Amino acid sequence: MDRFELIKNELKKAKSIDPESYFISKGYAVKKEGRHYSVRINDEEVFRTTRLDDGTYVTCDKFSNGIGDNISLVRKIDGCNFNEAISILNKNMNILSSNNNSINNVKLEKTEIKLPRSDNNIVNSGRKYLIERGISLETIIKAEKENFLKYAEGSIFFVGYDEHGKIKNVTKRATNKDDQIQKRDFKGSEKYYPQILKGNKKTVWIVEGGVDALALHDLAKRAAKEPPMVLVTGGANVLSSFKNPTVHEILKNSEKIIISLENEKSLETQEFTNKAHLKQKSLINEISGKNAEFWKAPNDKGKDLAEYNLNIKKNIEVNQIIQKPVQMKKLAL
Repeated sequence: MDRFELIKNELKKAKSIDPESYFISKGYAVKKEGRHYSVRINDEEVFRTTRLDDGTYVTCDKFSNGIGDNISLVRKIDGCNFNEAISILNKNMNILSSNNNSINNVKLEKTEIKLPRSDNNIVNSGRKYLIERGISLETIIKAEKENFLKYAEGSIFFVGYDEHGKIKNVTKRATNKDDQIQKRDFKGSEKYYPQILKGNKKTVWIVEGGVDALALHDLAKRAAKEPPMVLVTGGANVLSSFKNPTVHEILKNSEKIIISLENEKSLETQEFTNKAHLKQKSLINEISGKNAEFWKAPNDKGKDLAEYNLNIKKNIEVNQIIQKPVQMKKLAL
């Protein structure tokens, strides 16, 4: 088989994978209707997926606007590129292929999550990656002590636990920029158990990623404020975290709730994530009895909290360098 045929088969495989478990991993509820899937958030349909006669799947949004095949679907939801979408579908989601000619009884396996071992070199490498992204060593060490942050070769982990302290939700972030998949969830991870970075319980932030949570703590410290409690959901479309009683308690006991938005690459993606965040806000308001606020970095200051924090830090460092010669000159006089 030549290279062209291999690529063609890989694409067909990606387009033929049953997407039900992928949807579930992203926090959606899936209702089967014959050869169709009604994909929902809070019982409201947001996607409709159909299995075609050739075994591939296509998806449209609730307004019947076409999204496309599985690859286009993953690119839209994850905001990734073409190759990353194929890898997510074929290698990393552990979802069943539709080659078995059945779309019935597809279930996520309950998997005990075990983290790889690390050593001092691995920890130092992970710390170096985070420091380069603008996170202070003080915040890193705090997150380590809370077991929010873990390490393995070539990656860092953000970890969520159940009420008994058992690992239930792990997001892996690659520390190598050349890694084809920069972000993925461990098999068996349940978004019902968000990763939580502890802080001032009066102010609760909802963020999408673990690095955002760390960045937020540094931004608070830089402003001479106590870092807030931070819940990491894993995505704008994830609602299952807000069904957790522990999360209910955190939200109800807070005085202020802020949902962090991101500056997306396209207007279409921005509109999609904005709608998803509005659903999050509605649910949060219902649970907490408060009116959650939105926060988003200025367009020229970064995509998210992590980039915003890094840019702020760089600007401070540049200003210090510029000011230093002036201060020395004054001293010399």
